[in-house]
Amino acid sequence: MTSATYRIEVFHRISDPRCEVVRKKLAGLGFAISAVHISDNYLVNADIDEGQAIAVGRLLVQPVIQDFLVNRPYMPEGFDYAVEIGFLPGVTDNIAHTVRESIEDLLKVPLDIEKSVFSTITYFF
Repeated sequence: MTSATYRIEVFHRISDPRCEVVRKKLAGLGFAISAVHISDNYLVNADIDEGQAIAVGRLLVQPVIQDFLVNRPYMPEGFDYAVEIGFLPGVTDNIAHTVRESIEDLLKVPLDIEKSVFSTITYFF
């Protein structure tokens, strides 16, 4: 995949408990990290328009505690480093498969099983 048509970044508007777990684990390893932020990212390579991509973003969030951005980077305040982790080609990305199926159900369009959706997670320190 050279580039995705849409990048949907999902992040918490209120405290995400995963962030504190990661911060404590890094502190236990000797890193002086004051805060961690996390975004769950979905790279969608499909023939959909921006309105449909926004609908997909709405599908992926819990609207009470989360928000999303489409093709705009999530940039929490006060971070120095960002580390993004995704699956290597050939490794099963179960989250991406579930998101692909959800998009197909929402938009009533068939998507390529292997090349239409990828997931990553970004840690901001």
